[in-house]
Amino acid sequence: MRTRGSTTKRLITFISSIMMFVLVASSVFAAPPNTEFLPTFAVETLTPVSQAAAAWKNVAPNALASYYTYQPLTNADALLAGFPATCGDKASALPADQASTLDCYIITVKKLIQPMSLDFLNLTGISAAAGANLFPGPGLLQADGLTPFVNQTTTVTNLLASAGGMTSAWGYGSGGNNWQPFGAAGPTLARGNAPAVFANTPIGLTTGEGAGVTGIWHFPAPTIKGKGTHDYLNPQLDPPRPVLVLWQNDLPNEKPVGHDPTVDCGEVAEFCYPYDRIVTHVHGAHVGPESDGLAVAWYNKNFKLFGEGKFTGTAPLDGYLYTLGAGSTGQVPVALQGAPLYYYPMTQEAGTIWYHDHAIGTTHLNTNMGMAGFFPLTDSIEIALQTPTPAIPADPLAVPPVAGSPAVPAVLPTGDFELGFALQDRHFGVDGEMVFPASAVYDKNDINCVMDADNNALPGTCARLHWMKQLGNPLLTAG
Repeated sequence: MRTRGSTTKRLITFISSIMMFVLVASSVFAAPPNTEFLPTFAVETLTPVSQAAAAWKNVAPNALASYYTYQPLTNADALLAGFPATCGDKASALPADQASTLDCYIITVKKLIQPMSLDFLNLTGISAAAGANLFPGPGLLQADGLTPFVNQTTTVTNLLASAGGMTSAWGYGSGGNNWQPFGAAGPTLARGNAPAVFANTPIGLTTGEGAGVTGIWHFPAPTIKGKGTHDYLNPQLDPPRPVLVLWQNDLPNEKPVGHDPTVDCGEVAEFCYPYDRIVTHVHGAHVGPESDGLAVAWYNKNFKLFGEGKFTGTAPLDGYLYTLGAGSTGQVPVALQGAPLYYYPMTQEAGTIWYHDHAIGTTHLNTNMGMAGFFPLTDSIEIALQTPTPAIPADPLAVPPVAGSPAVPAVLPTGDFELGFALQDRHFGVDGEMVFPASAVYDKNDINCVMDADNNALPGTCARLHWMKQLGNPLLTAG
């Protein structure tokens, strides 16, 4: 489904995760009886203190703001990383960037430990880089309704040790200054794709990689912005700027929260491995099948394993249009050379689309873990509506005479008045970790099965199903 056009405020509700961080901590972390535990699921019960006006002052990031938007690779960084020579950043004044025709990105997925409050971005050394307090609220509050879980005066080197309400998440993101996306043996990129505000943020403190890793990996994910066209049948009238993305998988091979292979893979359970499979789909994009993020075209870390839907032929019939090369210095690891680069032609009008994981059997779990972000598009019509028209002075001596016209303000807002938020319902336990239901795997077609009134199999009456293609420990056999 596509979201057509552009509205005054891009406010949509879809499966992503930007604003549900405003779940107030007193409702999430309060001790019983404020939290009710059912036999198989944790249900949060809102307490009066959690509904006080003072508890709702945390400010989520505006996904359309520049401080939360990836920067395209510069031409120099793109060449080092094995991307085509036509990649570049038009915001750069360098000739190679100005001559570029593609916006190119390396966006990776990592496991991270994140405070259940976006105000941790205000910690000393983070917000200072932006020259402003990006998130001025106190953040999630403790049960007294007054005390923030995160002490914003804490230095960033103590982030994990001091911030309360920790949540394990899987976040999209990108590195900042001096980023090595392919490891220590690979090329060092001068800038990476992280928003400028986070270019020097020691985000490695949340991913276990240490303060030397800069950039932003986050739940919710930062935003990719694209330039589309208002006339996709005649794009030369409003030329789009295509986007090229290496969706890199840096996840550990461990089960996501709530993993239930009975529900997750159903009749194709034999293909439901390994745990760390991902493939990114841009929801609403006009895109070819090789870059659509088909559910069975998944891959795991370092592209070691692929789903049976991988495109293996020759472009454009059944292959990838672009793949990763060795890089200008030959430092791209051999194992990554030939990795697919997803191509988005941007031949569509302005609208709000989004990206998320799409791997078979685990889309809902991976998205719940944090793998989703905005991908808004603009075009010349939207840009014109966002641009004020200056006054034209009268010129009675012209032939024919010009009557003149007054200035016309912009029709659509920009900046602080163009907002992007998404809502998703999530459940958290008293320890701050996500809670998602999971159940055993039973063969309900077994003649010995006894079903209860809700058509659920009673444990002990049905045979357990073997769902992994490999026998034994999948963490050892699936790589």
